[in-house]
Amino acid sequence: MSLSVCSGVVSPDGGVPGDAVMFTMSYVNRDGMALGIAVQAHRDDPAGLTMAERTVREWGAALRSRRLVVADTAPLCWGGARALDMISKAVARGSGPVYVLGRPVAGPSVADGLRRAGAVFADDPDTIPDGAQVVIPAHGAGTRAHAAARGWKVVDATCPLVSAAHTDASVYADRGDTVALIGRQEHAALPALAEQAGDAGRVVQTVADARALPVPDAERLSFVVEPGMPVEEAMPIVTALRDRYPRLAGHHLDVLCEAASDRSETVAAIASAGDLTLIVTGDTGDTDTRAVHARASRAAQTTGARVRVVTGLSGLRPEDLATATTIGLIATLTAPEGLDRQVIHALSGLGPLSVRRRGMRTRPDGTGTVTFDRHHDARHHDVHSEVPAQV
Repeated sequence: MSLSVCSGVVSPDGGVPGDAVMFTMSYVNRDGMALGIAVQAHRDDPAGLTMAERTVREWGAALRSRRLVVADTAPLCWGGARALDMISKAVARGSGPVYVLGRPVAGPSVADGLRRAGAVFADDPDTIPDGAQVVIPAHGAGTRAHAAARGWKVVDATCPLVSAAHTDASVYADRGDTVALIGRQEHAALPALAEQAGDAGRVVQTVADARALPVPDAERLSFVVEPGMPVEEAMPIVTALRDRYPRLAGHHLDVLCEAASDRSETVAAIASAGDLTLIVTGDTGDTDTRAVHARASRAAQTTGARVRVVTGLSGLRPEDLATATTIGLIATLTAPEGLDRQVIHALSGLGPLSVRRRGMRTRPDGTGTVTFDRHHDARHHDVHSEVPAQV
């Protein structure tokens, strides 16, 4: 790759006014084509000329061959995508307004599109009229009795793994257990799960919470892992509970959701594999962006890599790109549609770009796997340590 800097008066037949000065820096790609950047300013504008030259030099320093590693896991899990498809189909049938109980986990552009098509998002069930069409989103809702009393026509788009967790929490609470709900307060799935456990539920977010959890009867404790909690974060909490309460029971681990774990591990792998990780988002304060940034930052600490949150192309900074040979790219749930592709296109203009995709996939191998459906019986999913008989 060769670099050059030039400036001078551009002739009218070059398509630029003759009183303009253009500053350029270019490289030659593998096909022998010269590519690069150029900024022009009026020859009688000293400040503009200075700024144009400075801009070209700043961005010119970022010209180099690069490797871009893109996260190959979708921000939205299978259950969430399935629910959005069911909402879209319900709206498309066009037989009156379709109420969505709560906010589906989706980016703003998707939610706005559903709203324009006729979906009505209702956070309060009391605002939904009797006899209405109502969709329960992927993270579920504990309002089935309420729905029957109101005569709602329900489309249940609850993720089957969420339904499994709900059934377990309800069964454990009904038999008199304290139910440790392993999850995050900010996750959309936790409120409905907690409603299933009722007064017996105790939210456990960390290992420290597990070690401090008070239980009225040490032999009547069960756990449920909230779908959406990364498995690698949940399992140490289960271990801490079992260390303190050896008679701990809980649901079968085949019903754990691996999607959040796979995405978390993908983010970590990308953030630790390069010099710079770009997180593209539309909302720097939303739950998904904060979680992705935190996971990427932890992983990047091991290599000294940098992590930047980008809400638009203006967030690309030449000083970051100038020292980055390998860049990671991760899109969040709220990323504006197409922003990741725009970033890729912009980076391709700063030197030869090799793009690769990387993603973690966890699948059951069928050995010892329990087949379940949404109506499974939680009483068969107890796993606890047996206390040997006294002799």
